[in-house]
Amino acid sequence: MNIVKTGEHYTATLSSDGKVINIKADDGWAFRKNKGIMIEIHGDMDYKNDFDDYATSYNYTIPSKHLNATTVEIRAYPEEHTTQPPLPTYYNVLGTHNNVTITPNPFTEDVEEFHLKADDGFVFSKNGSVQWDIFDSTITVSGGETEIILKVPEDEKPLKQNIRITISVIPHTVVVVSEYIQIFNVLDSELRALIPNMYTYNTGGGSGDSSVTKVDLSPFLTNLYLLPIVIPDSFMTKDQEIHLGGINTRIKSTMVSNYIHKFDLGKITVPEVTKDSYDYDDVSCILNVPFYKPIPLDSFYCINQTLTITFVVDLYSGSCNILIHSSFNDNVIENVKFNLGSTIPYVSTSSPSKLLSSTNSI
Repeated sequence: MNIVKTGEHYTATLSSDGKVINIKADDGWAFRKNKGIMIEIHGDMDYKNDFDDYATSYNYTIPSKHLNATTVEIRAYPEEHTTQPPLPTYYNVLGTHNNVTITPNPFTEDVEEFHLKADDGFVFSKNGSVQWDIFDSTITVSGGETEIILKVPEDEKPLKQNIRITISVIPHTVVVVSEYIQIFNVLDSELRALIPNMYTYNTGGGSGDSSVTKVDLSPFLTNLYLLPIVIPDSFMTKDQEIHLGGINTRIKSTMVSNYIHKFDLGKITVPEVTKDSYDYDDVSCILNVPFYKPIPLDSFYCINQTLTITFVVDLYSGSCNILIHSSFNDNVIENVKFNLGSTIPYVSTSSPSKLLSSTNSI
């Protein structure tokens, strides 16, 4: 039987009885489970990945109907792999955890504790609890915490199984309104009315003092930018007067009560096409999201997986984090920060020589 090889860094030899082909990676190389090995005999394709990841050899038993075949073609693409201690086994925390991040997840058997952290803008509500399905353990939550620590009981170590953490508390939104810095979602008309009020005048303080001091209020505006997204009404409080320093401008606008907001951009599932190593070999995965350049991703996070994309916008600065979550490891695989807001310069009509690059973050 003639063996035709595609790919490098491995050998393929036929057993003396002509029934088994031993496919062996060269020293320092290994076969990956996500790539597999393809065997073709008389047009029949047989994709194999029933071996451990980073396996160094594989024995293929030739089907009886092909024992008299004259040619077999093998396509394998081992990766360079330095001999290391056995890779750790990873386990997962199961369950739905909205607005909560659990670390570590996945975890190894030597895990000591789990950290449950509420997302920015959320806290755990009062009188809730956290129950581990495999342990008789309940932790009472007094309310207001942003992080809970669950220690693995000594009699459960080492922890060699998936666990399910059921969170009965519901994180709730924290209303963030600072008395020092406030955020307004200003209309063009409100901004035009505000600009002439950037300067005010103080008269002399003593009897007979007729001096007039010009007061520049512009330092109390920290940023002015345009966002290409719509802020939810639930974050808004209308008809709030804008104060600059200790001065009430009497200009009313809409105040934003929470400076962090998440925008769910949806999910993308990338199916396998050929269902063999061709789905992964020399495949480029590029994610296009609004307002940002294309993001390259590793194919094993994308192929036959589901991606979840979230924008986390900081309304103080106009910056945005793109969070890309993959079902491959049930975790965030990319966290990209960029400037979503476009800075708007303007000139105060009371002082044309002063250019301000300031904000509806007031």
